[in-house]
Amino acid sequence: MIADAVAGVYLLRDPDFMSGDEVTVEDMTGTVETIELRKTRFDVGGDTVVRGNADIEKRWVKHEDDE
Repeated sequence: MIADAVAGVYLLRDPDFMSGDEVTVEDMTGTVETIELRKTRFDVGGDTVVRGNADIEKRWVKHEDDE
């Protein structure tokens, strides 16, 4: 729980990780819906997936727009 909260502070302050971004975390690719202190919600194919921030902060990849 503490690790998720600490990671949440980093994610909330990271300008490269924002609501609306498409990211991959481990084996999941989705759009960031909300970033909370302990967890982040993603839209994955119309479903909401919730992950602990400690797992996300360790390894995530942002997909840049091709525009």
